[in-house]
Amino acid sequence: MEINRRDFLSWMGGITAHSLVDTAQATLPNHTRFLGARFYKKNKQYVATMADEVGQCIREVVLPGRGHSVIARPGKSEAVAIARRPGNFAVVFSTFGESQPLKFNTPSTRHFQGHATFNPHGNLLFTTENDFDSGSGVIGIYDAKNFYRRIGEIQSYGIGPHELAFMPDGKTLAIANGGILTHPDMGRAKLNITTMEPSLAYVDSSNGGLKAHWVPPPGRKCKLSIRHLAIRRDGLVAYACQDQGPINDAIPLIGLHRPNWHKPILFNAPHSNYAAMNGYCGSLAWDASEQVLAVSSPRGNIVTFWNARSLSLSNVFKIEDGCGVATGQNPGTFVLSSGNGVFMLWPKNLKQNIQKYTPWDNHLSRITN
Repeated sequence: MEINRRDFLSWMGGITAHSLVDTAQATLPNHTRFLGARFYKKNKQYVATMADEVGQCIREVVLPGRGHSVIARPGKSEAVAIARRPGNFAVVFSTFGESQPLKFNTPSTRHFQGHATFNPHGNLLFTTENDFDSGSGVIGIYDAKNFYRRIGEIQSYGIGPHELAFMPDGKTLAIANGGILTHPDMGRAKLNITTMEPSLAYVDSSNGGLKAHWVPPPGRKCKLSIRHLAIRRDGLVAYACQDQGPINDAIPLIGLHRPNWHKPILFNAPHSNYAAMNGYCGSLAWDASEQVLAVSSPRGNIVTFWNARSLSLSNVFKIEDGCGVATGQNPGTFVLSSGNGVFMLWPKNLKQNIQKYTPWDNHLSRITN
């Protein structure tokens, strides 16, 4: 299905959206919880953290190394912290009570790529992994009901899968294949920049079949490593990239896609705005109305906010080393975290003194159970 910008805007205009009114009085309910990885510089200790609505720690679990994302298990008081590439550990811990954490690992010829997702029933965990002997990306499958025993894997249909998420049908996995070849013997070195091929793959989680696949055409856009995803309830996929080409080109880093589209629709912004992102998107999330998309750029020290109806930039917020982004309670609101320890509700905290905590690392997720 081919869709152009005019058709897209017309289609978006037909969707009932919450009015993006002044959200300065927005608050989070006091039972809201957030998950993320943090780092204690004094003792060089990595931890997974569950925090309350103002960022104060409720539960903390020591990790064997640097974590990347932490996600909640649907229907259970449980969360999983996934190692940063090329780590091979994951840690399961209780979000209620003090039960002993459980650590599990990838097979010896695999390592985690930083992200995971549960199926809607919460009984299976799907993880992005690297088969570093072949260089291909795989999705590991772990049985959450049986101490996270690894029960198999399916292809990611690309190299360097990073984030993955389930589509609204609860069966199809959307996978962001970054396209960058790595090997644990080389640390985090990028081994194929001249030939890299990023892609979006839509895969049947039950049998591993490829349902749809989009690869950028040869040329400059193949240097955009597709890294992160945020999926709306209607199946619209937002994705964000990290540029492996000359960042002064300042080409668009954010797009929208559906499995039956031949190409994505890109968000528009002046050259200077994309240049300010320094070629790097760290995380993204839809707001509660699913009409505003927040995209962090820790290397640009900004978070940008995009209007999905007009495909345009609506706001820019300066936050040093800000990477974590999670959906807020009300339309137009988000929760942001940073490597400097900032944890804040945007935009409510803009005119308040923001208390700083232990530095937050990479991603922030909200417990919605």
